Amino acid sequence: MAANLDGKRLELLKEAFPKVARVAFLWEPVNVRGNLTLTELEPAAKALGVKLLSLEVRSLGDFEAAFARANRERAHALITTPGPLLNTQPRQVLDFAAMNRMPAIYPASEFVEAGGLMSYAPSYTHSFRRSADLWTRSSKAPSPPTFLSSSRYGSSSSSISRPPTSSA
Repeated sequence: MAANLDGKRLELLKEAFPKVARVAFLWEPVNVRGNLTLTELEPAAKALGVKLLSLEVRSLGDFEAAFARANRERAHALITTPGPLLNTQPRQVLDFAAMNRMPAIYPASEFVEAGGLMSYAPSYTHSFRRSADLWTRSSKAPSPPTFLSSSRYGSSSSSISRPPTSSA
């Protein structure tokens, strides 16, 4: 769903911090998308005049070496991509960015809720609610359920109704 957002994340990071010249890119090569993520991000980095530092993590033990390399090569900022390992270790990533006073952009709002600087990602909650809404509208359930939706402007409750059927 969020296949091509890494370039946009890099663009937003550069816009928010124009002096950033070296960006550490923390990613998982064993992710579903593999090297495609890095391949898509490199042209964006070049266009923005940013040197991209690829930091691969394949296991929990790789984080320390990746962070040491980011410091050794004087990365100015951090960008991460979604992946099972990174998504389950947000504290390590957030602590590294905070301890090194490194601006960072993340692939999920959960990172920001846990203390990260910013994220750019689709709203999976909204997508799942929309999918449920569409399924309910097309299903033949006798009484459609009521869905609760929440937005930054408040909460609301809506009921889904089916169009009347014509009798022939």
